[in-house]
Amino acid sequence: MKKMLVIPAALLLGFTFSTSIVVFASSPHSQTLHELGQAWLDAHQDPALVNVSGDWESEFGEIHLEQAEKARDVKGMGAGYEIRGVVSGTSIYLLFLTAGDYVDYCAVLSQENGRNFYGTYSNRAARHDHHDLCETQSRPMSLRKLGVPSDK
Repeated sequence: MKKMLVIPAALLLGFTFSTSIVVFASSPHSQTLHELGQAWLDAHQDPALVNVSGDWESEFGEIHLEQAEKARDVKGMGAGYEIRGVVSGTSIYLLFLTAGDYVDYCAVLSQENGRNFYGTYSNRAARHDHHDLCETQSRPMSLRKLGVPSDK
């Protein structure tokens, strides 16, 4: 969070007129949600071994994901969220965002049975003082490809 420091210009410059200079200072440890989210996604560097493009059923309802061939980046929409993510190996790392790049949820899922993904999702951490984007407490999540017979 930025802190505002107001210093009268007369103190800085030795003049006696009444003007103020505003200086914004931020902690070297503070990061925006966008920076934390991007750093969280960038931490997963393995080449993509799967493509997740298509329509999926999830705990959030139906979502649509797009991934260019041989790319790692994923984008999508669903259940009122913009979705950004990355594929690393056979795992997907997703951020569910609302207006203004506000991260609501983080999800980590791995492919099982060659078609569906299983893992967990968690709320965005309430505090970012420790550089943690997501809560440690999570809930089960799955992505089931629409139009493909279920394995259950």
